[in-house]
Amino acid sequence: MLSTAEKGSCWELGIGLIEKSKTSGMRLDLISYTAIVTAFENAERWTCALHALGSMPSQSCLPHNVVFTSGLLACSAGQAWEHVFVLFQALRSQDVTPETSALMVALMESEQRGLQGYHALLSQAMGVERTR
Repeated sequence: MLSTAEKGSCWELGIGLIEKSKTSGMRLDLISYTAIVTAFENAERWTCALHALGSMPSQSCLPHNVVFTSGLLACSAGQAWEHVFVLFQALRSQDVTPETSALMVALMESEQRGLQGYHALLSQAMGVERTR
């Protein structure tokens, strides 16, 4: 069921699972959240991805770089660039090492937006020097 949702064809299933977990006491684990957030990413539903990420602590589910990366990609695809930076900062504040792809998304967003402060922070996190 989750693998179908992950492909993006049934992203509504992810919303249903999160809501059901709140009312029934059903526990979602990291694998479930990864599939759900990936489904939202594939369906370009960045607000849903943020909702899912926000519900992880209530399930005692620790953050992981893979699920955060899907959230970052969903926000980037939805042109919600400010949320890319919020997620990136949340990742760093929780001592989660971002995947290279997550860093690249945030770096590209900061470059496109002319946000040198973020660009410098991200470049430092990646060990990359600015060439301009």
